[in-house]
Amino acid sequence: MEKPNLLIVDDEKNIRLGLKLGIDWAALGIGEVYAACDGIEAITLLQEHPIHIIITDVRMPGIDGLELCARVSTLYPNTQMIILSGYSEFSYAQKAVRYGASEYLLKPVKIQELSECVKRCAEKIKQQNSIRSAAYMEEQSQRVRSLLAEQGEYAARIKSYTGLAKHERFFGQTELSIQKNSYSNIVLQALDFINQNYTRDLSVDLVAEHVGKSNNYFSSLFKKETGLSFTRYLKTLRIAHAKLLLAQTMMLTSEISEQVGFGDYKYFSTVFHDIVGVSPSEYRRDTQSL
Repeated sequence: MEKPNLLIVDDEKNIRLGLKLGIDWAALGIGEVYAACDGIEAITLLQEHPIHIIITDVRMPGIDGLELCARVSTLYPNTQMIILSGYSEFSYAQKAVRYGASEYLLKPVKIQELSECVKRCAEKIKQQNSIRSAAYMEEQSQRVRSLLAEQGEYAARIKSYTGLAKHERFFGQTELSIQKNSYSNIVLQALDFINQNYTRDLSVDLVAEHVGKSNNYFSSLFKKETGLSFTRYLKTLRIAHAKLLLAQTMMLTSEISEQVGFGDYKYFSTVFHDIVGVSPSEYRRDTQSL
């Protein structure tokens, strides 16, 4: 798993830079460390970078720490929030927890106390990712098994295609194989969204918006973790489902093209040949002769 990134939000420059530069974050297992002068800049950074832990002051102009906490808990529910406050009243701590804060520390904050707090948050993130990744892989495995089970006799004749890494013989090249990697939360959310909506008119802009990231950042991260561009992944996924329909049904290829998300039949045929190596009609003839 990638190291969690951290964001420090404080309108006082000395405190902001002091926390960023005065602690050995790498020794705590932290990756990148970002800094924002207020809640508005913090939200912008959240849209541009994967941020897992936020340390924020309460009193800031514009969007204060508690409002930032509330927004983050809604938009990025897996992000850990640490509130730094000069308010010792219990009501502030209650409100912070209600808004989604993981920790509430009183100023002046001791370095050791903050470090321990960050380590606890990093451990929570690690546990969440492990659970989420395992659940996602099991879900994808079950989907593949279900698809293969529906083939009945055909599935038996082309041997056993159960399991994640083996389904490329039926789906096509290994480029669509769901590897047993630990994907980031962003890519997990994107894969789930794409796999459930591949028949729609999907665009990278739409998926990036769904996961709350900029187009450029999401595209770069998706290709880095999956090995495929968003466009290539979507095309290959659609062709995988088209191959199932060609093998199992007597639907017209033009109907299959529309069914799996290709609006133009000629374009579908071109993409199919590019990925599979034969035309849709040739693929149907070859598979049905098995």
